[in-house]
Amino acid sequence: MNKLIQPRWRAMTLLTILVLLWTTVTPAVTRAQASMPLVEEPNITTVPETEPTVTAAAAAADCSNSPFGGLLLVGAEREIFVSYRGGTAPHQGELIATRLDLTDAGKFQPQATWFGSTTDAALGNVTDPAATVADLNADGKFEFVQAFRDANGEYRLAAQSNSAGSDTWQGTARNQQYFATAAGNLTRSAGGDQEIAVVSRSPVDSLNVHLINGASDGGLPGDPLPLGLWRSVEN
Repeated sequence: MNKLIQPRWRAMTLLTILVLLWTTVTPAVTRAQASMPLVEEPNITTVPETEPTVTAAAAAADCSNSPFGGLLLVGAEREIFVSYRGGTAPHQGELIATRLDLTDAGKFQPQATWFGSTTDAALGNVTDPAATVADLNADGKFEFVQAFRDANGEYRLAAQSNSAGSDTWQGTARNQQYFATAAGNLTRSAGGDQEIAVVSRSPVDSLNVHLINGASDGGLPGDPLPLGLWRSVEN
């Protein structure tokens, strides 16, 4: 009899323990599940609105100048200008400039000749002419400039240009000789206009360098004084 009761007692005791465990664990699991959100909230960052940038209107374009700075001529036709002193009558000793171009056969052909005496009688007998080309007003066009001593011993320049035509300038130095000339933006001006540099020998054998600027129309200046002057020896 006791042998039958003992197994039953043990079974009832085990069953009771299982029931207690079930009633204790189930509410804890239920509470844990209930505390977890079913859907995770997205991580949202709020960015404040910014005012759009307003740019001031640009200044009106300067149509009188190139927006690209200095111009480079590509494939442009070039002519040859020759400065010389006439050798035979009726232009013996006269300041002359001749423009030449190439023919279809590749030969030089004179296109035009300018005689100085048609502008000024004092250009009818000159000494030591020298020449250069210069863009005197930075318009992209070159002027042909001759430097020389005229029949009266005056220091002179003569210029030929499509925009200003023929023009002359007379300096204050006298009886100069052995002229040489060149041109460029020697003052490093922002506009790019070029100046004329003329080298000559004075009557007392000093080396003179005159710097002469052009006029706004591409001609020569009205002021007889040069823009600059350097002498190897003061005289």
